[in-house]
Amino acid sequence: LAIINGETAHIVDRYNLGYCAKPNDVSEIYEIFIKSIDLDNHKLMVFSESSDFLLTNVFNKKKIINSLEGILIN
Repeated sequence: LAIINGETAHIVDRYNLGYCAKPNDVSEIYEIFIKSIDLDNHKLMVFSESSDFLLTNVFNKKKIINSLEGILIN
């Protein structure tokens, strides 16, 4: 559940991490709260697996450092 817009909202949507609402849209915030409350276990698992993938592959500190070292050394 993210009440945010911009790049962070794009990441949440792109990687299927949960639901987003614009901070200035009260009805949209209400809707995602209701959707979140009504989530079934399968959808929670999908969000959790997506989060694990993102942390392991995209925002992995060691992978990022190795990639930067490769760029700087070569």
